[in-house]
Amino acid sequence: MKGGIKMIDEGKKTQTYKYIRQTHCFNCKKDINSQQYDECVDCKGIVCSCGSCFCEWGYSEFSY
Repeated sequence: MKGGIKMIDEGKKTQTYKYIRQTHCFNCKKDINSQQYDECVDCKGIVCSCGSCFCEWGYSEFSY
């Protein structure tokens, strides 16, 4: 299963559920998820520990 749901306890009466995204980095191929890694404020992609996110997708040396 890819992804999942994490319960966030915000008090005795309110519970919030956040979807956990799981994928891999397009740059270094490391497995990443939205629970352990930050989300980019620009592209909303998961920022890998190598620094890559969707902002860099398509900007390779082979792009025309």
